[in-house]
Amino acid sequence: MKKIIFIIFAVSILTIMSCDRFEHNFENHTDDLLIEEHFEDFELKLQNLLSADINEVMNFYHEDYNNDGVEKSDVENFYTFHMLIDTPISIDIELIDYSSNLEITWRFLVTETLSNEVMTDSTITDVLIPTRGDYLFYGNQAALQKVMVELFTATWCPNCPYVESALHELKEHYGSRLSYVEYHILDIYEADGNSELANFYGATAYPHTFINGISDVNGGSEDSYEILDELIQPILAETPELVISELEFTTARSNITGTVKLDTEITESNLKLKFAVIENERDGYHNIVIKNFNMDISGEDYSQNIDFEITDISNLPDDATLMVWVQKIDGSYNDNCKVYNVIEKAIQ
Repeated sequence: MKKIIFIIFAVSILTIMSCDRFEHNFENHTDDLLIEEHFEDFELKLQNLLSADINEVMNFYHEDYNNDGVEKSDVENFYTFHMLIDTPISIDIELIDYSSNLEITWRFLVTETLSNEVMTDSTITDVLIPTRGDYLFYGNQAALQKVMVELFTATWCPNCPYVESALHELKEHYGSRLSYVEYHILDIYEADGNSELANFYGATAYPHTFINGISDVNGGSEDSYEILDELIQPILAETPELVISELEFTTARSNITGTVKLDTEITESNLKLKFAVIENERDGYHNIVIKNFNMDISGEDYSQNIDFEITDISNLPDDATLMVWVQKIDGSYNDNCKVYNVIEKAIQ
């Protein structure tokens, strides 16, 4: 019997997916026990796949699931294929790894019972998104438009917690479709270059929030969630002019060396590849920038991966993440300083 290998592969898609809102929930969703219990339930349903309703498995997947172009219907077809195999099989599942940003790696192994021949052996990297008290597989949402939010904030700022909480909640709701960073100003979390970046944006009063470089909200209130969400939703519905993928890097001492792929036909001048190394959580604050860096990519050959190196990163925390985005940067901030897209990946 021939081996059947299932590989989740990258496909460029321009289909716009709906952006359903989840219930508001400020709980910490990266609890190890909850993730492991969730996967145990998922494992049980898959192991009972042959005698179960396929919907019991697919209920673990979000309606807007998209993992490198593989949608929920593709996943259902994959599982259905194994249900229709006309020889006895066994299904084994292994949770290999998961990270603080809810990226999960697991193994799906199918063997023929009588011969013990391997029919499918897949290692799958996916992304979870929290729902109320549980998780759903959401995918990495690659090849879709994403939103980059930059917040200028400070520990001494009385209205900043409204925006910080709103962004943390919006991130939980939109998962990998949204990335955000906190640039702290004049406090113990301020990183080199934060003040210069605030001056470029003209952020002189805090909190000041910039969405994809072209919309901004000055101030914070109990309505910050609704105000920011109203600006975010139309961006998510856009067809992307640029897609970022294949982000790979290694860390050595205080440096990060890596490569990234840009899929675009943009010929704009003054394009920058921007980077932020963030600490996911410290003292109740989230996504604190500890290092920011940019490089000019105008005139680059986008058919080739772009190499980068970020140096002089001291005291890299265990829960760090690298964010990479492409932005048009003129000599001074204006309405054309658009962020084209963004990608993020945990630093293991």
